[in-house]
Amino acid sequence: MVLRFLLQLLLVTVVTAEFKPLPRYIIATHYALDISINMPAANQTLSNIVGTVQPAMVQIFFKVLKATDKIYLNAENLIFSEILIRNENGTSDYAEMSYTYIDDDQLLGLKSPYLLTLGGRYSLNISYGYITQTAPTVNYGLFFSNWTDENNKTRYVAGTHFEPISARKMMPCLDDPSYRATWQVTVDATPGYSVSSNTKRISLTKSRHSWRHTFAVTPSIPSYLVAIVVHDYDELNFKTPKGYEYSIIGPNRTLHYKCNVKQMDFIGVAIDYLMEKFKVDKYPFDKIDFIRLPFHPALGMENPGLITWRNYKFCIYGDYWQQVVLHELLHQWFGNIVTPVAWSDVVMSEGLTSYYTRVVYNEMNIIFGHLKRILPGQILSENDLPIINKPTDLDQKKYIGRRHYDKSAFLFQMMADLIGEETFDKAINIHLKFNENGWASFDQFLAIVNSVSTLNFDLGPIFKPYFTRTDYPVIFIRKVGNILEMTPVLVKDDNDAIFSNPAQLPINSSEYYVPVYYYSKYDKSAIHPILQVGSKYQFVSYPDIIVPYPVSYHRTCYVQPELWLLAARHVQRDYFWAWNMYLDFLVCTKNQSSPVFDEVLQVFLMQDRMAVPKNDHDEKWLKY
Repeated sequence: MVLRFLLQLLLVTVVTAEFKPLPRYIIATHYALDISINMPAANQTLSNIVGTVQPAMVQIFFKVLKATDKIYLNAENLIFSEILIRNENGTSDYAEMSYTYIDDDQLLGLKSPYLLTLGGRYSLNISYGYITQTAPTVNYGLFFSNWTDENNKTRYVAGTHFEPISARKMMPCLDDPSYRATWQVTVDATPGYSVSSNTKRISLTKSRHSWRHTFAVTPSIPSYLVAIVVHDYDELNFKTPKGYEYSIIGPNRTLHYKCNVKQMDFIGVAIDYLMEKFKVDKYPFDKIDFIRLPFHPALGMENPGLITWRNYKFCIYGDYWQQVVLHELLHQWFGNIVTPVAWSDVVMSEGLTSYYTRVVYNEMNIIFGHLKRILPGQILSENDLPIINKPTDLDQKKYIGRRHYDKSAFLFQMMADLIGEETFDKAINIHLKFNENGWASFDQFLAIVNSVSTLNFDLGPIFKPYFTRTDYPVIFIRKVGNILEMTPVLVKDDNDAIFSNPAQLPINSSEYYVPVYYYSKYDKSAIHPILQVGSKYQFVSYPDIIVPYPVSYHRTCYVQPELWLLAARHVQRDYFWAWNMYLDFLVCTKNQSSPVFDEVLQVFLMQDRMAVPKNDHDEKWLKY
């Protein structure tokens, strides 16, 4: 079998070209994936199986969007032996297709022996092989890894991580979030191993050489959310207070010594709480399992029905663990039930999930009492790309960054502060119901927010610049007598930010909201003031100075050098706070000189770690 695959590889035409998007000639409605996952034998290690080829077959049912004799699928490092097509509108037999692999684009081009008609329904039958990969060298696609049990014995696990574009490493498919389809997964695994996937197993057939596991058909999901793990773990099964099933899957020692009742109760209550908070017609997934992987490129992955979890964070109880649990559970709504229409709109997955992680965590504090209240997150250093951007690089893993988590969450908090949290929740539930089992973009969500907002103006000119620009609005603070003047931000329709109309803020005020002004599209001479855009945690006042908290998404520049000195002294004991102000200081005072600046710099540099930028992102930020 392996030799045949290798010979077929030599016969495939490989073309190199610049990256192109997936041509939209068809839309898949269902995949039937049948894959072999053979674990290392008793006398083998991972090094014995790396690079070997394992057989698989996928049947793809699809509908034609444009009359054509060509079909394109995503594929990467797969070896094809036979590709057949059949017209599902009649009873025709399978016909063989010719194919070309476009290497740089990771596209498999197929040519049908006959014209595929508009609206016609067809199926592909693709026999192929995938190349075995092992962690930690590779931890995207399907990869094998190992762990050591309590008896110092090496054990093996094979698991998947497909976000954002790695499903194509295991199977040819339409590997783009804008394509959703149902999936049925069948796995031939080594005898003695269990297999977990997105849905419940419906059959198990045992033979001498393999155990065949077949799973129920999934709801409609994009390819990056398909999940398979082959393991010999233990499993603990639970039900939420309202009867929903969930399980924790991992090594025996971990389950029985680290995963305690308090943790399981938190998961169960959280699941019920989220199902009550976020209304959809029917929660589409029949289970929620948490499973440990020895290696994982992220803390966790929200695959519906099978949430994968990084080894060292698995069942480590505490505030951070609870927040990660909530984050992955919230993704069942934001990302899974409603998927970003493109990776450029991943803010609709990661941003909303991060915002509600904080909100729900604080709300659940009423239930559990002991949870630590968390404030909005921040990110001022990673500023090389805007939140919403059309990526052109094929490696979209480089595109998804911390700005989609922390910065986006804070901006959604700003939006909720402005229109009211109840109104924001209302918009969210409309968004979920309207787009259930479908897709959404940020622009579409913004239209829903505008439709439910009681404010009589368009929120777009206020918020779009935050999501589409790499820089940050600047607030200037100066002292005039006993009054501190703060310059509000002015946002124009063309996304340029300029500054005018100082707001006089008394020094003894306990809370501040950043005033934001914007020009009307229809009346350029009118400036409409919008107060309370921003968090009430954004600024703190001392007897003689206003200092921004590091959760601010505005760069703050003090006009008089002595104000920098006062501010630096107030924050110098808090490294995180001081570091963000230090970045502001370096940018705002560039090309300026003052004897006071040397003293300010010394205050900041009293902490040794402040001497140089911390990473490439900080250095890029400083260039703006």
